[in-house]
Amino acid sequence: MINYNHYAESFNFLLEKIVKKETNNKKIKKYNINYEDYNLFYFNSILKQDFDIKTIVARIEIEDIESIPFPALVFLKLNGGTFAIVNSYEKGKIYWENIDFGKQINTMTLFNKICENIFLFVDYEADDSYA
Repeated sequence: MINYNHYAESFNFLLEKIVKKETNNKKIKKYNINYEDYNLFYFNSILKQDFDIKTIVARIEIEDIESIPFPALVFLKLNGGTFAIVNSYEKGKIYWENIDFGKQINTMTLFNKICENIFLFVDYEADDSYA
């Protein structure tokens, strides 16, 4: 079982990857989250409220992965469940990383076996008139 501090450490690792790509923030505060908040909707909320980054959480079939912007967060069925950041998709290979496994490269077939197909990605077409 993953301990409490590991959830916060993993959350901050993944959050920092997205924030640094989408903003000029060089350093972000560390969030001390608990197990119940370790989910894509909490990532969505923090990104919008604290960094004004609008995101979408959606089910994406693995065959359609090249249609979403990267980086994207995804839940993987590894070690009882973990989040990872998908950095890119190139020539049938998916490049992802997280705090436990480091940088990984998987074929679409393997990734499809470990992926829950629920992704969080930046919504570059968001309409600022609502919110």
